[in-house]
Amino acid sequence: MKDVNDNQTADLLPIKRPRGRPRTGKALSGAERQAKYRESQAEKTVTVTFNREDVPALKLLLANPNPALDVDQVTLDRLVAALFGAAIEQGR
Repeated sequence: MKDVNDNQTADLLPIKRPRGRPRTGKALSGAERQAKYRESQAEKTVTVTFNREDVPALKLLLANPNPALDVDQVTLDRLVAALFGAAIEQGR
């Protein structure tokens, strides 16, 4: 039974739980989250600059790949689409 005058016995006092999910102490700041996002985005793409005069040479190299490199046709098609899609868009 609880004594009405005893306010120092913590286990007998009702403790209201805080709202929300408990903290883990591992939360990232906004700047850390943004830096992590930018790093993951940078890993996905590569920016390459080339001269327009080099387009015929690139076409030739992609049409006749070196068999010693062992690059599959799906990868070559993806490279051709990315390369020439960017070249056409830049020419607008």
